[in-house]
Amino acid sequence: MRALAIDAVTQYPVVRAQAIALLRDLYATGPADLARAVEAFVRQHVTLVDEYEELLQHPVVMLQMIKMRGAATGDCDDAAVLAAALLLSVGIKVRFKAVWPDPGTGGFQHVFMEYKLGERWVALDPTISHAPVYPGEVLTVEV
Repeated sequence: MRALAIDAVTQYPVVRAQAIALLRDLYATGPADLARAVEAFVRQHVTLVDEYEELLQHPVVMLQMIKMRGAATGDCDDAAVLAAALLLSVGIKVRFKAVWPDPGTGGFQHVFMEYKLGERWVALDPTISHAPVYPGEVLTVEV
């Protein structure tokens, strides 16, 4: 996830262009406004699907699907990586949280992201309609 978000930001200007468009379209004035705009964008344009085999989609591929079809499909990690790349592209620090890890497979049940607002981390999970509340012992991978 980390590598995809960083690659999207460093190699593909379309990611930053989309983030700037969200800032402009919604008159966002700071990181919290942009985070809400990104969350709404991902929630509106990404249809969540279960994956039988874990595949991570590149944020640029998801943005291309949204541009061509008006929507992309993916699971929670795809939504988190897209949201993280959009925020990271305008200099907002982000990290991923993997919830309910499975030591047997190295996988996890769910992933969401957080962004840095001042001195605190704020959860952003466009796959649910309320603020994420998870146990404190979740795995954290910082981007």
